[in-house]
Amino acid sequence: MSDFNKFMNHLDQSHEAVWQVARWFVKHGSIVQVNTTSKAKSHKEWRDHIDSGDLYLSQRVEVKGLDRKSTRLNSSHVALSRMP
Repeated sequence: MSDFNKFMNHLDQSHEAVWQVARWFVKHGSIVQVNTTSKAKSHKEWRDHIDSGDLYLSQRVEVKGLDRKSTRLNSSHVALSRMP
């Protein structure tokens, strides 16, 4: 079996896993968008079928404020201790 055929088989098998993950996120309150999958008919066409991921998540984040040094997020509201 060629590498291309192996890849296509793997892609087919991953389809159900993508939907299982999407259902999990929805069950836990996330908004999920599952992208359509397009498949190349040959290795030569692969560049026409590049996607940017299997799913997109929309998550609401509420920031309460900055601490007195204005360089760190308020740790009582957000798990991150430093702003990027």
